[in-house]
Amino acid sequence: YGSLQNEVARVGVELKSKLDELVELSMEGLPLMTKSDEDDIAREIEALRVKMRELSNRQKKDLGKKALKEEAMN
Repeated sequence: YGSLQNEVARVGVELKSKLDELVELSMEGLPLMTKSDEDDIAREIEALRVKMRELSNRQKKDLGKKALKEEAMN
């Protein structure tokens, strides 16, 4: 029973994937955002968030070094 249930789930996932592809192909000419477009945008946004976090941390570190340097000069 377990292997049959596993096979049904696998086929269901495959069917869903093929249906998503078909819907995207049928909507290609329309001015609508597809799921793959949304996924690409989400990946880009996440990459930008990571980059912003890195730059912010670097800036905080540099400001801390600058403050220590100024304090040492006084």
